[in-house]
This record gives sequence, structure tokens and C-alpha cells, in this order.
Amino acid sequence: SRPRHIKVPTKHGGEPCGKTEETEACNVQSCNRNCVLSRWSKWGTCSKGCGTGHSMRKRTVKVPAKGTGRCPVPTHKTRRQFRKCNTRSCQSMLPKGQDYLKCAAKLDVILVVDSSGSLGS
Repeated sequence: SRPRHIKVPTKHGGEPCGKTEETEACNVQSCNRNCVLSRWSKWGTCSKGCGTGHSMRKRTVKVPAKGTGRCPVPTHKTRRQFRKCNTRSCQSMLPKGQDYLKCAAKLDVILVVDSSGSLGS
């Protein structure tokens, strides 16, 4: 609100001044707001190659909660979902007549890549 002061009052039948105060509403929105979540992410990779695994998708916080607004925790069902995947049995993937896979070698190969430059040249 802002007032207008009259500098010279009306005399001798003059027209009275108009409004002497102007009011405008401001900050009328609520101070509290729930968070806004993103759209669902794409489904992640399956946890198992066969024998029923699970994949997950999630929603992140796009706009944080304000004041006493609420936001579900990251593990809540409105932010994280699971589904079954690769439900085919592992046994069904073996070649006919085999009960187990035969390994070609007894050695696992592990490849380590260090791009930090700490090993020197």
C-alpha cells in the first residue's frame, strides 16, 4: 500500500482529490510447496542374465520442497520401481544334453585402466 498526501486542500468549491491511497496484493502464494519429481528414468539393466533378475527405474527431485512441503524419500514407491526381467531359466540356455557349462580356461582376465597419470611415463 502507498499513500498520497494532499499538498493543497480544495477551496472555493474545487474538485476534491481522488483516492489518497493505493493498495495492491503481493506475495499471496503459499509459502509451502511439495517437491516436483522428474519423469521416470529408463529401465536399468537387469541384475541377472537368466533365472529372473530385476531392473529398476527412478524419479529424481526436479524442484525441492519448500517450507513444510513434503517430498517422498528416494526409496519410496513413487520414486523407485522394480520389475522382473530375464525370467528364462539358466538351465534352458544350456546346449542340449549338457547339465552345466564347460569353461574353456581357468583364468579370469581383469583389465585395469588408470587415466589419472599417477603411474608416470
